Amino acid sequence: MRIPYSRILGMISALVGLGAIATLRVAGIGIAVVAFLVAGTAMSGANRIASSLVSFVGKRVVVEVWGTPIPLIGDGHLVVASAAAFGAGLLIRLHAGAEGPGVLLKVAQPRGAIVGSTVAEIQGAAYVSWAGARITGDARGQTRAVTITVESTEATDGAA
Repeated sequence: MRIPYSRILGMISALVGLGAIATLRVAGIGIAVVAFLVAGTAMSGANRIASSLVSFVGKRVVVEVWGTPIPLIGDGHLVVASAAAFGAGLLIRLHAGAEGPGVLLKVAQPRGAIVGSTVAEIQGAAYVSWAGARITGDARGQTRAVTITVESTEATDGAA
């Protein structure tokens, strides 16, 4: 059985947090909070999804939230700059065009994903926000929370 490194990091961080509380008492609370945040992030489903989205970085994409294209800014092209997890949230930084402003797509508590070479579908989420504004979902819950489709497989190093 193979255990991913993120699980090992999560377990070690949780043990550090428990040890800090047990030995340092009040002073250890701050250390424990940080350690538990690292543990939660490392062991979250959002972290696994973020890891699988690495191949999308630098690619032009089309993004739909709850079955509707997100409101675009700039020249109408989105480029994935990064995908990361923070706690139980998935944070996808997108740029409008190759050198446009960065905008954050936040997927809170993603509930599973199917990630292929050109399409990523995040099955569900507590909520999704784009540029700080929540986007409401389908009340029936039948639509995917987020769908990211690669528009072009070319890297966007100025040749957008």
